[in-house]
Amino acid sequence: MDAQQFHTLMNGLTAGFQNLGITFVRQITGMGPLDQVMQYIEGLKPSTHAKVTYQAPNTLEHAITTAIQYDAAMLNNYSASNRPS
Repeated sequence: MDAQQFHTLMNGLTAGFQNLGITFVRQITGMGPLDQVMQYIEGLKPSTHAKVTYQAPNTLEHAITTAIQYDAAMLNNYSASNRPS
Protein backbone atom coordinates (compact mmCIF):
# COMPACT_ATOMS: atom_id res chain seq x y z
CA MET A 1 0.00 0.00 0.00
CA ASP A 2 1.47 3.34 -0.95
CA ALA A 3 1.10 6.60 0.99
CA GLN A 4 -1.83 7.85 -1.11
CA GLN A 5 -3.77 4.63 -0.63
CA PHE A 6 -3.07 4.76 3.10
CA HIS A 7 -4.25 8.38 3.26
CA THR A 8 -7.47 7.52 1.39
CA LEU A 9 -8.12 4.55 3.70
CA MET A 10 -7.56 6.60 6.86
CA ASN A 11 -9.82 9.42 5.65
CA GLY A 12 -12.55 6.87 4.99
CA LEU A 13 -12.15 5.36 8.45
CA THR A 14 -12.24 8.78 10.12
CA ALA A 15 -15.40 9.75 8.25
CA GLY A 16 -16.97 6.38 9.12
CA PHE A 17 -16.32 6.82 12.83
CA GLN A 18 -17.62 10.39 12.66
CA ASN A 19 -20.83 9.18 11.03
CA LEU A 20 -21.28 6.52 13.71
CA GLY A 21 -20.96 9.18 16.42
CA ILE A 22 -23.47 11.40 14.65
CA THR A 23 -25.95 8.55 14.43
CA PHE A 24 -25.82 7.93 18.17
CA VAL A 25 -26.02 11.60 19.15
CA ARG A 26 -29.01 12.26 16.89
CA GLN A 27 -30.94 9.31 18.32
CA ILE A 28 -31.07 10.88 21.77
CA THR A 29 -34.42 12.60 22.17
CA GLY A 30 -34.91 15.83 24.08
CA MET A 31 -31.35 17.00 23.56
CA GLY A 32 -30.84 20.56 22.36
CA PRO A 33 -28.33 21.50 19.64
CA LEU A 34 -25.60 22.64 22.05
CA ASP A 35 -26.00 19.50 24.14
CA GLN A 36 -25.56 17.46 20.95
CA VAL A 37 -22.37 19.37 20.19
CA MET A 38 -20.99 18.82 23.68
CA GLN A 39 -21.80 15.10 23.67
CA TYR A 40 -20.19 14.71 20.26
CA ILE A 41 -17.03 16.56 21.31
CA GLU A 42 -16.71 14.44 24.46
CA GLY A 43 -16.29 11.35 22.28
CA LEU A 44 -13.37 12.72 20.26
CA LYS A 45 -9.73 11.83 20.80
CA PRO A 46 -7.90 14.40 22.97
CA SER A 47 -6.17 16.42 20.25
CA THR A 48 -9.32 16.62 18.11
CA HIS A 49 -11.40 17.38 21.20
CA ALA A 50 -9.13 20.34 22.00
CA LYS A 51 -9.26 21.74 18.44
CA VAL A 52 -13.04 21.42 18.12
CA THR A 53 -13.62 22.89 21.58
CA TYR A 54 -11.37 25.85 20.70
CA GLN A 55 -13.48 26.51 17.58
CA ALA A 56 -16.63 26.68 19.77
CA PRO A 57 -19.08 25.26 17.21
CA ASN A 58 -22.75 26.19 17.58
CA THR A 59 -24.08 23.26 15.58
CA LEU A 60 -23.37 19.55 15.38
CA GLU A 61 -22.57 19.92 11.69
CA HIS A 62 -19.93 22.59 12.42
CA ALA A 63 -18.37 20.40 15.12
CA ILE A 64 -18.24 17.42 12.75
CA THR A 65 -16.76 19.44 9.90
CA THR A 66 -14.08 20.87 12.20
CA ALA A 67 -13.19 17.42 13.54
CA ILE A 68 -12.93 15.86 10.09
CA GLN A 69 -10.82 18.74 8.74
CA TYR A 70 -8.48 18.63 11.73
CA ASP A 71 -8.06 14.85 11.58
CA ALA A 72 -7.38 15.01 7.83
CA ALA A 73 -4.76 17.72 8.35
CA MET A 74 -3.06 15.71 11.10
CA LEU A 75 -3.08 12.62 8.89
CA ASN A 76 -1.49 14.60 6.06
CA ASN A 77 1.22 15.82 8.41
CA TYR A 78 1.82 12.30 9.71
CA SER A 79 1.95 10.83 6.22
CA ALA A 80 4.34 13.50 4.97
CA SER A 81 6.71 13.08 7.91
CA ASN A 82 6.85 9.29 7.51
CA ARG A 83 7.55 9.15 3.79
CA PRO A 84 10.84 7.56 2.83
CA SER A 85 13.42 10.10 1.67
